Amino acid sequence: GTIVFFFDESTVERFLKALEHRGFDEDDQKFVLQGLGEFCQSLAMDFAQRLEDLGYPRLILSDVSKAKNNIVEGMGFPYKRYAYHEISFHLWKKKALVADITVAPSSGIS
Repeated sequence: GTIVFFFDESTVERFLKALEHRGFDEDDQKFVLQGLGEFCQSLAMDFAQRLEDLGYPRLILSDVSKAKNNIVEGMGFPYKRYAYHEISFHLWKKKALVADITVAPSSGIS
């Protein structure tokens, strides 16, 4: 499965400051991507632990991949093959974060 997080660029500075990242230049893409990557990694680890607590096998998490892009509609997924969910989070009265989650049994992935 995959979890993809999309952050609205106009809210990233406020979002990182809310996570207690201070004294950074929002134009420093390396720092911004690192901060967002740490946040995403912690969410993925929590998600995996909660699944394990429910009796699912332990998930093996890959390292977080980070990129800045302009994909308006997110990523395409083969809906017939995977269970797909999208969750939108509104912060400061604006859609600031979208999580796309796909799940498939390991035997179904080629």
